Amino acid sequence: MNNIKVLTLLTVFVGAPAFSQTVRDAIQNIEKKERSLPRYNQKVESRDRIKVRIGKPVNSLNSIFPDGSAEGEYESKLNQEIAQLHKLSKRLNDGDTKRRILLKLAKSYSEKAALADRKAQDNYEKQLKLYLAGSVRNKPVLSSNAQRQYSMRAVSIYKQYIQNYKSAKDADEVLFFLGYNYMSLGDVEEGIKYYKALSSKFPKSEYVDDANLSLGDYYFDKDRRSSAKKYYGQILASGRSGGSTRNLATYKMAWLNHKMGEHNEALKNIIKVIKFGDNKGTRNRKNILLGEEALKDLPMFYAEAGDPKRAFTYFTNLMSGEKAYTALEKLAYYYVDRGQRDEAQYLFSKLIQMDPKNQKSFDYQYSLVNMQASTGRNDLYERELYKWVAQFGPDSSWAKSTKDQKKK
Repeated sequence: MNNIKVLTLLTVFVGAPAFSQTVRDAIQNIEKKERSLPRYNQKVESRDRIKVRIGKPVNSLNSIFPDGSAEGEYESKLNQEIAQLHKLSKRLNDGDTKRRILLKLAKSYSEKAALADRKAQDNYEKQLKLYLAGSVRNKPVLSSNAQRQYSMRAVSIYKQYIQNYKSAKDADEVLFFLGYNYMSLGDVEEGIKYYKALSSKFPKSEYVDDANLSLGDYYFDKDRRSSAKKYYGQILASGRSGGSTRNLATYKMAWLNHKMGEHNEALKNIIKVIKFGDNKGTRNRKNILLGEEALKDLPMFYAEAGDPKRAFTYFTNLMSGEKAYTALEKLAYYYVDRGQRDEAQYLFSKLIQMDPKNQKSFDYQYSLVNMQASTGRNDLYERELYKWVAQFGPDSSWAKSTKDQKKK
């Protein structure tokens, strides 16, 4: 299971925040309405006055990514936003504007935590490569200190928010991000508690599917397949989400089916992902990329449930000629690895027939020779060996054709 980066997950889950104005716009709008808002040192005569203390900005709002990089530019703006939101929160005593500012501040800390996690993952992967290559002695350890610091601040603000704005229209979103941040901090029990509260209090919320996806991923990574299937299945059965979240759940369900030996269901689900990414009505960057991944996985899924003799029709109906050719090649080699000699022989022979002048046809025929060598049937081995020499030898039309191709 590919681990999707936390920053990407946040982008998928958050979407357009309820408070989508820039900080500068927010300041300007507040200044325009200054007379109607109490100043920070005025007393508000209200029994329902809410006091939310969020403290000072985290001390180490240092740049994680280098200046000049796309990540560095984004991070710089995020740091400025966090500082400005803290200032704004102090200027306001209560009201809906402050509520929205607090929510945006918590989101900003979550995004900062995601950046810190991404950087830590990148550093760990680089150091691990050096360690495996023998360039460094000590095995690297993934550091999550910065990410934890920002996640904990986000949790603190979210918890205060949910305590003071229980009836807010975005309470479902806050419950989701409390669960998400606790899960990222490693406090799974607390994370599940908030996810369950979300499902119980807001069963129709779009965030329920996001919570189920997070739980499905957690159990998938722990190889608790029945639990993972339960949560992915709830997304597919809910009808709440028809977009990227549902598509991602379908892809992960396909892999889960594959691991559980449910090969027909696995093939059906991987095909759904491919078609979803190619459908004009659902085409977006995330679905297209996921569809491309599903195309790469298709040969392995097909090998478990598909008919080798129908593979050419099946693959060419799903993808363009070159992609189909590559996928069929992958399927043939997959059959070789599984010891399915007859299936591999059939596909290699068909690939050669499709394009006998292709440079790879030499390798396909060589594979046929090797497969017959292991059978003990000398007659079949000699037959394939003769074809290899006659059709792909130095004086063959194939050799002349490939030589001309290289000159071009």
